[in-house]
Amino acid sequence: MNGSEHGARGAWPQSPAGKGPLAGLRILDLSRILAGPFATMQLADLGADVLKVESPQGDETRRWGPPFTDDGTAAYFTGVNRNKRSVTLDLTDPEARVTAQTLAAAADVVVDNFLPGRMERFGLDHRTVSAANPRVVTCTITGYGSDTDWAGVPGFDFLAQAMGGLMAVTGPQGGDPTKTGVAVADLLAGLYATAGMLAALHRRDETGRGSHVEVSLLDAVVGSLANQASGYLATGREPQRLGNAHPSIVPYETFAAADGPVAMGVGTDRQFARLARVLGLPGLAEDPRFVTNTDRVAHRAELKNILERALGQHPRDHWLDLLRAAGVPASPVNSLAEVFADPLVRDRLVDVSTGSPQIRSPLRVDGRPAPVRTPPPALGQHNDEVRTAIAGGAGGPAETVRAAVGQFAPVPGGTEENLSAVRELIVSAADRGARLLVLPEYSLSGYDRAWVAEGAPGGGSDIHGEVFTDLARTCELHGISVVMGELERSDGLLYSTSVVLSGGAVAAVHRKTTLTEQETAHGLRSGDVAASPVSLPGLPLPVGQMVCFEHGFPEIALDLALAGAGVLAISSLIGTGHEYLRNLRTRARAQDNGAYVLAANAAGRGWCGASMIVNPRGEVVALADRDAQGIVCADLDPSLVEQERGAEPVLRLRRPGLRPGPGAAAQPRQGL
Repeated sequence: MNGSEHGARGAWPQSPAGKGPLAGLRILDLSRILAGPFATMQLADLGADVLKVESPQGDETRRWGPPFTDDGTAAYFTGVNRNKRSVTLDLTDPEARVTAQTLAAAADVVVDNFLPGRMERFGLDHRTVSAANPRVVTCTITGYGSDTDWAGVPGFDFLAQAMGGLMAVTGPQGGDPTKTGVAVADLLAGLYATAGMLAALHRRDETGRGSHVEVSLLDAVVGSLANQASGYLATGREPQRLGNAHPSIVPYETFAAADGPVAMGVGTDRQFARLARVLGLPGLAEDPRFVTNTDRVAHRAELKNILERALGQHPRDHWLDLLRAAGVPASPVNSLAEVFADPLVRDRLVDVSTGSPQIRSPLRVDGRPAPVRTPPPALGQHNDEVRTAIAGGAGGPAETVRAAVGQFAPVPGGTEENLSAVRELIVSAADRGARLLVLPEYSLSGYDRAWVAEGAPGGGSDIHGEVFTDLARTCELHGISVVMGELERSDGLLYSTSVVLSGGAVAAVHRKTTLTEQETAHGLRSGDVAASPVSLPGLPLPVGQMVCFEHGFPEIALDLALAGAGVLAISSLIGTGHEYLRNLRTRARAQDNGAYVLAANAAGRGWCGASMIVNPRGEVVALADRDAQGIVCADLDPSLVEQERGAEPVLRLRRPGLRPGPGAAAQPRQGL
């Protein structure tokens, strides 16, 4: 669920460095007021990169005061918008909508609380966004549900509490229905939304596709009535307002001491006996009216009078010390001043490190609190970062693309087993944000010298058949292109073939043109068409494919680079080894190759080299252990290709039929 690695076709401002369980997840927050911002703050607190989109006037809660902070922002806003960035977009403006759509195409999650139909008009609804970004999770918070007769009615916390029955069970006995002291309908909806988004992200890890999550304020309230709702459904009896008392547990409310109330929650008969002893009423626990909780509920008023007569003899703190020492659950009824003066709260939850006092997330992971990294943002504080990313400004992640090389041990002749392993590698690479994955040669057929020498009986793949078509659809589903080598059988002949799967189809095929004597002896045939670079979706660098380090590797690599390839994707199954590859890479660099090399190899064979990614400077930037199975990733930077390609290349193509591509013209050599 590590989100910066989830690829998309949009642009996103460079994420600030951060840690946390959700670090790297990109959240586009189109919501406002409380429920949506509270949900996205939960994600931000856990490390997600939340980009809050506001109208030019700002979220309404910026003005919902008093109280206000020193800079004039309402405290209401600052309570639910820490650890976020702010960008202003007027979504009624077509250009701003395009910007929002571009951000949505790069996001892992898009959150809104607009009335039904508004997101469709903005081109930001789930169906539209997922067409460009199939892995996106969208979340909508409504008042009453998008599929009800009330769909077009704006939702407000107070009304949801009233309509959802919460006020009916809240307030003094015999008094008026009362709302809670905070907007719990909004907060509950926000927490439900958070759970739904995390569940959808988890399912995306399994399916490769995002989902649409929805929660309404009314549903959140009714879904949280808990025992009150279940009691009504079980008996048909309407619960009554009981003030601070509990409908099913006694004593479980506030009781008056000499100088103020004490809250007690006595949930067991054993605790009640302890309470009676502390109050100097040891016989109370044997009184037939109070022996069991059911008895105490039936005689609630009598018991409260007895307890308060005893408690009224001493101040609150006297009783609290005794009750805690005896193991009776009790606490003071604190004002907020007392709450934040209490070291138990102040030291654990209050954060002043950013200059804006905040209540930290109550969550702790491995004993560590979720950090407050940044204060609530000023309106439009991060507009320039977004503009730069949308425009493709230099150095931002919008210019880079993640690629991966896979390494595993194909089973000779074990097509089904190998196919399962290949699918797992595709999903793993996509989940880590890769837009290109290179797999070893013989990925499906496997390789065994004796088996191939016998003509690979029962082996060899039809690269235009159902298996590759299905794999291509898997690649499309996960938004990734794959280069893989395979033992191809065509018209009874065997070839060592490199296949590109992209856009739901077999996008390119290259049969190895230069064979070893051993390969020829084993019956493999050579191809007669040189590979040419191909452009793939989401990749700014054309890809040149090679099989098993064809003889003349540096020359072929140079030819592909001259033809415009910025990535050399090599499917290998030979003893290439670390130093061997570096030697080849150094030679290629000396001839102004200036491309990334992605070399995938097989695992678990002593004569096989490791999989790796080498940048245009000849530096190994990702390397798998020789025997490891899985993938390694690196971010490819097109600007580095351009920098390293600024030299005089060899002035002839090594093979006919290839022509220099864009940017391949000779440039003055720098630094050599």
